[in-house]
Amino acid sequence: MYGDCRTLGGGRQEPSWNRTADCSSARSMGLQKNQRLICRRNLELMPVVVRAARQVIDVCQELFADRRWNCSSILLAPNYFADLTGGAPAKVAV
Repeated sequence: MYGDCRTLGGGRQEPSWNRTADCSSARSMGLQKNQRLICRRNLELMPVVVRAARQVIDVCQELFADRRWNCSSILLAPNYFADLTGGAPAKVAV
């Protein structure tokens, strides 16, 4: 749905992000059509997007390190487990 943070954030083989072809090939890595279009139109900004994705992963995992959900699922994007893709909202005990 939102693209692959690992792709942007340095998971598997990271594209150089200096050619529009890198944006097109990112389809296989989880970027959606509209995200690939934005990438091609703003290629010069992709290094900034990559750094931001890495920072989001790092900060999220640091902030939630002592919690049951510690942002580890970010590394699975876009292939989430059923508990994250299921439509049932979480129940909160008050």
